[in-house]
Amino acid sequence: MKVSVYTHRVDCDGICSAAILKRYIEKENFEGRIDFINYDPPGELAEIFKEIGDLDSEATAIIADFGCSGGIESLAETAFRKLKSKGGNIVWLDHHKWDDGGRQNLSRFAKIRLSGSREFCGAELSYLEYMKDDKISEALAKLGRDADIDMWKTDPPSPTYALTLPIGNIITYYNYLGGKDREKRRKLLSSLVDKLSKVSLQQILNKDFKQPLWDKDLENDWEKYRGLEVSKLEECLSTAETFKSGSYSCSIGFADDIISSSLACGSLLTKGNTQIAFAFHQDGRLSIRRDNSRLDIKCNKIAKLFGGGGHEYAAGGNLGMEIQNTEDISKAKELIRSRFSTQYK
Repeated sequence: MKVSVYTHRVDCDGICSAAILKRYIEKENFEGRIDFINYDPPGELAEIFKEIGDLDSEATAIIADFGCSGGIESLAETAFRKLKSKGGNIVWLDHHKWDDGGRQNLSRFAKIRLSGSREFCGAELSYLEYMKDDKISEALAKLGRDADIDMWKTDPPSPTYALTLPIGNIITYYNYLGGKDREKRRKLLSSLVDKLSKVSLQQILNKDFKQPLWDKDLENDWEKYRGLEVSKLEECLSTAETFKSGSYSCSIGFADDIISSSLACGSLLTKGNTQIAFAFHQDGRLSIRRDNSRLDIKCNKIAKLFGGGGHEYAAGGNLGMEIQNTEDISKAKELIRSRFSTQYK
């Protein structure tokens, strides 16, 4: 059997999902390929779903840690209908918020397993569906949960918490190095997936990630990332702005791609002492986070204003414009202020 895996490429949960599914492919001795998916750029997303539809009749496509929002449903339906008509199979594992209509529609062609946003993360769903009782996969599932869900808890920290920051940094760096070159990104991220898929449970739980996961190459890459991150974060914060709309206080900042969404938004929240942070990137991607003091704020609902979705505490969308200069930065900030203030007064 041929298995094609597509997992969210920008965070630890998606990469851990890929590592678990890689172990599944190797365990079953299937012919397989690991690839990655994100909500942006739109053209690439259409390309990926076309590839899924064009898979061989004996193929199984597995999508993990990726939500169905915006125009994704129509892309998925076209691809799934085509693959299913050839006898192929589709499995979708996710913990983001879906519309009931989308789930019902795509269930005609695919096996869809969803959970609440905090019930199971994507890596946990991958583990439970395919690799339950495998100790390395269990550890990877815990690591994915730490990064995607329990990172928002500070007391007590979970056993694998110490790994979430450096691995998240490497993921951000590899996406940054790959840029718009999809195959280059895939190779970089696949190298990390390969190392994660081989690391032992005891190494992870003991926070002993120097070998074989944390080799010299990863250490060098991490140091390069950290140097860039510090300088670019300073630029982001120095040009950030704040605004109020009704009972909401918000921060907006332009973040270089080297800065992770979580770091950019967290820093904006702290510096501006605000409740909502908007961090936007050169290609128009928008990340939204809330401060834990305002649990009534639903970031996924705000993200819908920008054609996106996600979790209540963290979500993303797109501004529909590229940021080329300071004039574009000003336009992007005004677009965010205007669109948010219209709906949240």
